[in-house]
Amino acid sequence: MGMQPFIIGLLSIYKLYRPDLVSIALPRTRRVYFKQTETQWGASIRRMQEARRKATTDQDAFQDRHPASWDAKQTALTQPSKRRRLEIIPEVQTTASWVNTSLTSHDSNCLVPMEQIKTFKELLQNMHRIQLPSQIGSVLRNPLLQHVVSCSPDPVLAARFSYWIQSVLFEEIMNTDKETDTGEQLLKLLINFTDFLQEGVPVCENFLIKYLHVWNGRHYRQYILKLITRFRLYPFSNLNDVLLEPLRKLFFCSSVYFKCQVLVCFKELLYNFAAVEWPRYLNTLHCQGQEANIAETTVNVQNFHSMFVEEVEEFCAPQTMIDFIHYVDKMCLVALWRHKDHCLLMQCASNFFELVSELTLRHHLPFVAIPSAGIIYRSLFSDNAVPVSRLGNMIVNYRNAFNGLKGLPESTDTCGLERQGLEHIAAFNIFILDASDGLWRYKAFDGHSTQSSAFKLDGATMQQLAIPRINESFSIHQHQAFLFFAYKFLKKTQPEGKKVHPSQIKMFRHEYLDFLTSKGLGGVKEFLTTFIRSASTR
Repeated sequence: MGMQPFIIGLLSIYKLYRPDLVSIALPRTRRVYFKQTETQWGASIRRMQEARRKATTDQDAFQDRHPASWDAKQTALTQPSKRRRLEIIPEVQTTASWVNTSLTSHDSNCLVPMEQIKTFKELLQNMHRIQLPSQIGSVLRNPLLQHVVSCSPDPVLAARFSYWIQSVLFEEIMNTDKETDTGEQLLKLLINFTDFLQEGVPVCENFLIKYLHVWNGRHYRQYILKLITRFRLYPFSNLNDVLLEPLRKLFFCSSVYFKCQVLVCFKELLYNFAAVEWPRYLNTLHCQGQEANIAETTVNVQNFHSMFVEEVEEFCAPQTMIDFIHYVDKMCLVALWRHKDHCLLMQCASNFFELVSELTLRHHLPFVAIPSAGIIYRSLFSDNAVPVSRLGNMIVNYRNAFNGLKGLPESTDTCGLERQGLEHIAAFNIFILDASDGLWRYKAFDGHSTQSSAFKLDGATMQQLAIPRINESFSIHQHQAFLFFAYKFLKKTQPEGKKVHPSQIKMFRHEYLDFLTSKGLGGVKEFLTTFIRSASTR
């Protein structure tokens, strides 16, 4: 018959609390062992719970509006009943009868119930003798209890929470076809809890893997995307199958605003990979003893306290991030083409690649991944001045990243990945040359560079265009994105009533750069002064 889920579930619980009684090997992956077979009964029960909660709310409102009538009614009742609201997340309550009920006792053997701890000072004074609540799900409600479970990680406690949150997520989110207030409250508190721990819950990842295949992209959108940002590092092939592919299908058939939300989610996910999961992965490998050269990496292995400790397989984690960056690059290109370089979409793409440009120096990753030519030139020729300015900042960041990567020893070996990205320097220099020729040097279409891919036009096309001073078409004073600022600058600096033209700025280019900086477009000046000597000297 093979392994039956309900038998494996019972054995896993026995092995958790009494490992000496179970000697067989059990699967490490968690799943729903006891499926809900009576879905109609479950739906009926939830409807009754909602009706009872609504009745209780109306009763409380009546009590607030008519206290006298309510007191008379309660007095008339011979057997008053107390109704407790049905909440999916339990309250902090300790049911053990032998715990101490006084905070003033100095007996270290007497435990203090968690519900008596009201302040952080009381928490510190009684940290060593706190009795945890009987229902661990209440940790989502109580910030003080979150401090307790994070300061002293307990595998049994983590397993109890995992079993509880898994069953609740499937019952309240997966098995319903509409948004509910309880589901929204659950996801909101779960996100606050993961943000506090700075790590995701593994069983939540298992839930998301199943839910994304049936998700319509609307229900609980902001909460689902936020939970995705806490995904752990996996080989890219696995990450693509369980996460990226379901999102890709929704991405390309949704509005531009949904695409922007997904790109913001990908940016936060990449930051989580680099700042949290990458050091945690190295620390876990170090603890497992699987990586002998772990101390020689560019990342200092720290003692990361994780509430949900799981064994990891050895793989090239930086390569996962590189493949993920290239994957998002392609998605951005298609989305920008589809929506005709929508300004909001362009901003989200710039946000993502600004983070990519800082990974090497800020997070000590041994690679540099540059955006494709399509991203660079769409920003350079944008109708909006902000992407052009942000492109300047981005290129300067990449220059510093390449210099930092060159400074790493060639023997650097991080999980099988040596320094990667130096081969992109030639392509990067072409981007710098094209931007410099277009914005400052008036050599855009001179044809002096055989490697330029942005301003390469044959002679016949140039003659047909017949544009006067075509080399100045993308300069800082005639670029379509800067014409508004050029007009404002000339109106501010020229005598009133004088006819103005953008070409008049050629004599005041340094002052014009200062003007652009005052308008929040400092990336242009930073780029020009970094790579062009004449722009840095007046």
